[in-house]
Amino acid sequence: MKKLLAYIVFTFSFTMLVFGQQQMQVVSMFDKGIVFLNPGATGNKEALAANFLFRKNWLNIAGSPLYSAFTAHAPLKDPKIAMGVHIEYQKDGITNMTGVYVNYAYRIPMGPGKLSLGLKFGVNTGSKDEVEVPDPGDPYFTKPNLKYFIPNAGFGAYYTNPKFWAGLSIPRLLYATPNSSYEYQIGYDIKQFEYYFTGGTKIPVNNDIAVEPSALILLSKYSTGFEINALATYKSNYKGGLGFRSMDSALIIILGYRLNNQFTLGYSYDLNLGLNKTWRSSFGSHEINVSYKFGYTVNASSPRRF
Repeated sequence: MKKLLAYIVFTFSFTMLVFGQQQMQVVSMFDKGIVFLNPGATGNKEALAANFLFRKNWLNIAGSPLYSAFTAHAPLKDPKIAMGVHIEYQKDGITNMTGVYVNYAYRIPMGPGKLSLGLKFGVNTGSKDEVEVPDPGDPYFTKPNLKYFIPNAGFGAYYTNPKFWAGLSIPRLLYATPNSSYEYQIGYDIKQFEYYFTGGTKIPVNNDIAVEPSALILLSKYSTGFEINALATYKSNYKGGLGFRSMDSALIIILGYRLNNQFTLGYSYDLNLGLNKTWRSSFGSHEINVSYKFGYTVNASSPRRF
């Protein structure tokens, strides 16, 4: 069984190295880390803001995916312009992938809200760890140590007003595939794009309680699905609720706490419902999100306050 699991992890990892540099990690608290998914959301906190996200899938399964991302962004002196940085790291089995980006957004006042068009530019790198393979005689496991270092870019449109927010993004416009010599070549193909549609709102129930539904839809060649979250907030300080993600049939439990107007914490636990018995025996997937604003504005009706 261990040899079989090792073979599966190795195979999965190699596949991710070939295709994974254009696959974004879908997270449970996507609304908190929306800037890493959509550069159009850069500056959406209307102050210098930083966000750190850490996610570990299938906790007790060796080689299971790990993902972390850090963003910092703010409007500039000209409020129509916002800029930021985005750094991400992903490890799937024996593969390692890193991305470093600079975000730029141009924000256009539109009625009671604001439409923001964003771009991000940076690089993606990836490599395969040297490990003891399950079957050294199998030619699959003797392939060279593939590495890549490619420039990349992304695009996003983001609209927000006091009642709701919505976005459309293509996080990566370039991709890389290995040739017959196992060297990566940069390419551009609209068929490879991943399209993300996101949105959410905040519905007041009374002075203390509000409901925050949000949704994400992913359309791509490799994966298509959706994620829906429905959370309740109490006095804008406590948050809790449930969600469901179709891509891996995950039931999501989300908790959040706002320490003050600047510092918030979030935690989510994913229970995979549709995986086989081996994967279901793991301790689920865990995600932590930490956000800090170095300044703040008070707008109780805004769905983006928490």
